[in-house]
Amino acid sequence: MTVKDLLKKYALPSSLSSLWRYLPDRVSEDKCPYCNVPLLQPHYSRQLSERKPVYCPECSHQLIEKCRCAGCYAIKQEEIRREQSQKREIYKKIVKVSALEKVDFNTLEFKEKVYLGAFLREGISEDCSFVFPVENFDNVLAPTLAATEGILDCIVGTGAIWYHPDVNLDAVDDLDPVKNDFTYYPVKMKWEINLVGEDRVALVNSIIDPSFEVTPWEAYGLWKEIAMHEAIEYLCYSMANVLKVNCLVGKNTLCDFKITQ
Repeated sequence: MTVKDLLKKYALPSSLSSLWRYLPDRVSEDKCPYCNVPLLQPHYSRQLSERKPVYCPECSHQLIEKCRCAGCYAIKQEEIRREQSQKREIYKKIVKVSALEKVDFNTLEFKEKVYLGAFLREGISEDCSFVFPVENFDNVLAPTLAATEGILDCIVGTGAIWYHPDVNLDAVDDLDPVKNDFTYYPVKMKWEINLVGEDRVALVNSIIDPSFEVTPWEAYGLWKEIAMHEAIEYLCYSMANVLKVNCLVGKNTLCDFKITQ
């Protein structure tokens, strides 16, 4: 029976180029790694630049790099879990090896004490065992992101807080077990208190509600710094809502604000 006879007998379109659409898929010599059944190869036209991949009729597995069948998905999830586990072990090792000695709160400077108190007030856990990431705070820590990161840099620099071993791995990157170093996103990090003191709850309460002395000039200097960032926050808000443009704050802008103070 000729092709024309087949077209006529089964009332198929007269175009020979579309005949492949009505043919059953060919059975491949390869078998599905999950179902152990022969894979099927769809027919295709020579005019098509892309061909449909070989597939499994049972689980829909395909012989492509990014197959989305249940079997390939499970394997991919296991690979991700294993990579995350390895990354966490490396991170914990780095944090443990590079840990600092506990710091005496009384040795901190005035601004460092204020920053730490504000930080703990907003982010300390109920049992005072850790500090939540800044991005999870109910209230903003500072008027601008730059000011927030500046506060974190200041506190971390004192050694009063340290990287928590149970951190969200999305917050860390570029882990180097040889140099015992890594990079991190400050506002995503989870922290632990690294201060001298047996009663952590009492210690935290004394930091949040302090009784230390302060000179007028120390208070005035800190107020000016906070006021500058509040002014920058208002500037960016006004430009975004009134002029509908993004506000990029650089060194010149910061210099102008410091001069006007």
